[in-house]
Amino acid sequence: SITTALPPNNGSCIASVWLINIEYTFVLAPLVVKIASINKLLQAAKRMKRVKLNKNYLYGVVALISGVVVVFMILWTVLDRPKREGGFDLTNTETADGHIIV
Repeated sequence: SITTALPPNNGSCIASVWLINIEYTFVLAPLVVKIASINKLLQAAKRMKRVKLNKNYLYGVVALISGVVVVFMILWTVLDRPKREGGFDLTNTETADGHIIV
């Protein structure tokens, strides 16, 4: 997420958590729905039955999963808001090994 490159503050922490979870949902939810549809097709093929898959239904399932994640993220943000933890400053102090202390 681009927010990890920004200086840490409460807004970037919240945005980072939201973006990471929403991104994973947009990647994994369609994949799970697609695998479930293929499974449904294969199970019907074993029984020699014809199956009709409705695109709008599949899109609706993805939207439902995404909606559940959004509701979860809203509740999480309201009840236990992510907060900035610590700050990092570069110093000129070096260890005996030649590493710079952060």
